[in-house]
Amino acid sequence: MSQVTLLDIIADPQFYETIENYKPLEDQLLALVKRLLPEGWEFSRRSVWFGCHPADEKYNQLPQQGWKIHVSSAITNTEDILRVVVPILARHNISFKFALDLEILRLMNSKGWSRQAAGKFITVYPLDEEQFKFIIEELYQATRLFEGLYILSDRRYKDSRVIFYRYGGIRPHAYPNSKGEQVSVHWKLNILGF
Repeated sequence: MSQVTLLDIIADPQFYETIENYKPLEDQLLALVKRLLPEGWEFSRRSVWFGCHPADEKYNQLPQQGWKIHVSSAITNTEDILRVVVPILARHNISFKFALDLEILRLMNSKGWSRQAAGKFITVYPLDEEQFKFIIEELYQATRLFEGLYILSDRRYKDSRVIFYRYGGIRPHAYPNSKGEQVSVHWKLNILGF
C-alpha cells in the first residue's frame, strides 16, 4: 500500500479524500504544545504536520536549505518528549513542526510509511549552523533517557536514541515544469561525514 493510499484511508474511511480533510485530535499533541509555548507563537497545518513559529521576525529568515534536527519517539513516550523538547525550542525561539496526532504518528512509525520519512516525530529548523550546533547538543542532553525509532534518512547524533540530523531543504522551492505548473522541489545535500 502506498503512502498516499494510507493517507487517503486515514482522511476518510469511505471515500478517497486528501489528508488536508483529516480532522486531527487536537486535544492530544496540539493542546499540549500550545500549553508549553508562550503566547504569540503561530501555528499552521500542512499535510501531516502542525508547524510552530515564534512571533518574531527571525522565522522569516529561515534559510532555503540548512541543518534540520529530527526527534523520533515511540507512541508511549510522545508526550514526555514534547514536554522536554518544546520548552527548549520556545526558550530559543526556534521554529519546529510535529505530527498532527497519535494516529498519524502511529502511521508515520509503521512499516507502511516511506523509508525516507519514517520515524520523524518533530522537525527542528535552526536558523544557521551555529544555532544548529548548540541546540542539537541541548536537545541531546535533555532526551538522553528516551528511546525512539531509528531515522534511516539521517545521521544519529552521538549515541542518542531519538536525536538525528541531516542537511536539506527548509523552505519550499518550486519551479515550472514542461506544462508551466509549479512543481515543488526538495533540496537535499549529502555531505560525507554528516
